[in-house]
Amino acid sequence: MNFHFQLPLTLSVIRTLLVEIAGEPYAFPLSRIDQILTLNFDDIHSVENRQYFSLKNQNIGLVRVC
Repeated sequence: MNFHFQLPLTLSVIRTLLVEIAGEPYAFPLSRIDQILTLNFDDIHSVENRQYFSLKNQNIGLVRVC
């Protein structure tokens, strides 16, 4: 996964995390992001075709975006 950050000066008022998914750019407001993690493939589990990982004794569901 690669991240390329490019933000025009006119849009720099809103701080965002800019990601590219399937060739399309998406911006997520930093005010809505609590934490960013790097997971190893072994950290991802699957139950009934739903993927999740555990963080602080809580299961966090994953959603496939492409």
